[in-house]
Amino acid sequence: GINAEYGQRRLEETIADLRSQLLERERNIDSFNNNIVSKNNENERLQRKIKELSEKNSEWEKQTYGVKADMNKKIEEQKAAIESQQETISQLTAELKKMSQDNYKNERKLLELNE
Repeated sequence: GINAEYGQRRLEETIADLRSQLLERERNIDSFNNNIVSKNNENERLQRKIKELSEKNSEWEKQTYGVKADMNKKIEEQKAAIESQQETISQLTAELKKMSQDNYKNERKLLELNE
């Protein structure tokens, strides 16, 4: 009868509605999964970038260390050269003083001889 037809139609509408809800949920799940895949790819890309930058950084630190070592070596060489020059200056000053004293003695002798 009419009630049976109505009940049948209501049941089909409910099934259709549930199917449509199920499809919507499946689309949402697919979208969510795609989003996760996309985020994972981005994450991997960023991790590679971090690794690359980390390697560049350690390379740069090695170079910086090398440059510092060279600079320190040059500074030490300069210090040694300056100390050596100061020693030479001291020796020359001492020789000059001695020559000056000898000069003075010789002048005294000359004056004595002239008298």
